[in-house]
Amino acid sequence: MNLPQCLAIVKRCAGNLVLDGLHSREIWDLSLLLNDPACDSSARLDVLEALQRGYHRLVRRVSEAYEVMGEHLGYNKEEMRGVLGNFFRGMHDLNQMAHFCDAARAHVAAHPDEPARFEAPGPLEADDPWFFPHPSHNQDIVRMVEGSRGYGLRDAFGGKGSGLIYLAYLGVPTRDAFILPTAVPRRRLHHEMAGRLQSEVESHLRILETDIARDDGKPARLGDPDAPLLLAVRGGSVFSMPGQLETVVFVGMTWPVAGALAREDEWFAWDACRRFVASYAAAVWRIDLENLDLVDKAKERYGVELKIELPGRAMREVVEQSCEALARAGHGEEVERLLHDAEYQLHTSIEAVCESWNGPRARRYRRIKHLSEHWNTAVIVQQMAAGNHSNPRGAATDETQISLTGVIPRTRMQPTGFRSYTGDIKFGASGDDLVGGLTEADSFEPAQHLHQLAPMLDRRINHINSRIRRFMGSDAEIEFTIERGVLSVLQTRSAETEHTFSPRTFRDPGPACGRGIGVMGGAFRGLAAFNEADAVRLKETLASTGDEVDGVLLVLENPVPDEIPLIL
Repeated sequence: MNLPQCLAIVKRCAGNLVLDGLHSREIWDLSLLLNDPACDSSARLDVLEALQRGYHRLVRRVSEAYEVMGEHLGYNKEEMRGVLGNFFRGMHDLNQMAHFCDAARAHVAAHPDEPARFEAPGPLEADDPWFFPHPSHNQDIVRMVEGSRGYGLRDAFGGKGSGLIYLAYLGVPTRDAFILPTAVPRRRLHHEMAGRLQSEVESHLRILETDIARDDGKPARLGDPDAPLLLAVRGGSVFSMPGQLETVVFVGMTWPVAGALAREDEWFAWDACRRFVASYAAAVWRIDLENLDLVDKAKERYGVELKIELPGRAMREVVEQSCEALARAGHGEEVERLLHDAEYQLHTSIEAVCESWNGPRARRYRRIKHLSEHWNTAVIVQQMAAGNHSNPRGAATDETQISLTGVIPRTRMQPTGFRSYTGDIKFGASGDDLVGGLTEADSFEPAQHLHQLAPMLDRRINHINSRIRRFMGSDAEIEFTIERGVLSVLQTRSAETEHTFSPRTFRDPGPACGRGIGVMGGAFRGLAAFNEADAVRLKETLASTGDEVDGVLLVLENPVPDEIPLIL
C-alpha cells in the first residue's frame, strides 16, 4: 500500500468515529491537515504524531469511566482487563486509524522526499488570506464549522483561532474578535502587501466596534477616551507552542484613555497601562521591563506585601518609570507616539506577532520539539477581558463584582463517576499572571475555591468544560477571565493525558532549603543549576559523578515562557 492510500484510510477512519459514538472534532481537524498540498514530510510527521496522541486521549477519556466504575461493581483486576479488552476491540475505526498512522509514519521516515496528497479540495473561504472571521457572526461560524471538509479550520486559523471559533459555535461565552489566518505571515503578506493588510485590519476593526456596541448596548471605539475599546493581540500556531509566540495586551491604552479609566478605577487603569507597555516592549523591542522589578520596588516604597494593595498613584509611577527606561534604551520618541496613537499600537502589535514565528525563541522551541517550519501562526485580535479590576471588600461573596483570571489544565474522574476540574485562579489579575510566570505562585488559589466563592460561576465552568469535551473528544484545558462577574473563556486546547505513577521519596530528606509549587512531587538527586550556563557546564560533569546524582536539577524563580526551551 502506497502512502496516499495509507493517509486516505487515516482520514476515512477519523471521519467514521462519529458513527462509532466517538465523536472527536480534534481528530477530524488533524486528519484534514493531511490535505494540505504544501505539507512536507516533517509537517506530515507532526500531524501523524498528533493523531496518535489524540487516539490516546480519546481512549483515556472513555476507558477511565470503566476503570472507576469497575471498583464499585466489584470487578477484580482480571475481570477489569476483560472488560477493557472487549471495549478496545469494539473501537474498530479508532484502532485502524492508529495502525495506519504507525504505517504512514514509518513510510514517511523512510521516504522523506516522496510527495503525497489527497485529491485537491474545492475552493474554500477559509483558504482566502483576506477572510478574517468574527466569532460573533453566527452564520459564518456555523457554515465554517459544519461545512469545513477541505483544509480545515486548524490549518487556516491555528489551534488558538480555531478553538475560538469552536467556542463561539458551542455558545460558550467569550469576547468578540477577528482572526488573521496563518496565510498572512506564511505568505509574508505583512511585508509584501502591508498596505492591503493595514486597510483590511482597519475595516475589520470598524466591524468589531459595531458588533460590540450592538451586543453590549454601548459604544466601544479604539483610542476613544469616552468609549474605550481595549484589545489583546495574540499569536497561535497550528500546533501549540506555549509562550513562544508574542502577545500584546490592553492595546488601545493611550494616555487619554488611561486618564479616563482612572476616574472610575485608578488602580485598574494604571495597572492595565503598565501591562500594555511591558507586553509591547517585550514583543516589539525585545526589552523585558519585568527584569527591572519596578512593581516590587513600589511595594517596598509603600510598605505593602501584595501588588493589589498598592494605591493607584503607585501604579502610575510604575508606568512612568517604565517609559523612562524605554527612553533610556533609545525608544523615547516611539513611546510618545505609541501612547497617543491607538491604531499605530494595533498595526505594530500585529506585525510583531507575525514576526514572532521566526524569532529565535520560537525557532529553538520547534527545533527541540521537532516541529515543522511549515505551519506558521494566526493572529487573534480580541476584545480584552480584564480580570485585573479591583475587587471591593466583600466581593468574594458577590459574584457580580468578582474579577479574576483562571486556568484549568485538566479534569479528573472522581470515584463517584463524576468529573471535577483542577487548576488555579488569581483575583485582580490577568491571564499572564498565571501562565506567564509573572507573579509568585503562592498568590494563586485552587480553582476549586470557586465552589464556595462563586457557586453559580463554578457550575457554568463545569458545564462549559463538559460541552467542550463532548465536542472536541478529549478533556480540555481552558483559560478564562471573570470581569466584574462576567465570565469569558478566552482559549481552549486539548489537555495533556494525566499519567499516574508512584513517585520516589527520600527516606530522610533532611531540613527544607526552599519551597516551590509542584505539578507532581518526587525525589531527585541533582546538581543544582540556576541558569543555562550552569546547566551546560554541569551536564558535562555528570559522567564523573557516578551513581551519586540523577542529573541536573534546574532551579528557577517564577519560570517564564522564555525559559521553556531551556527547561525542555
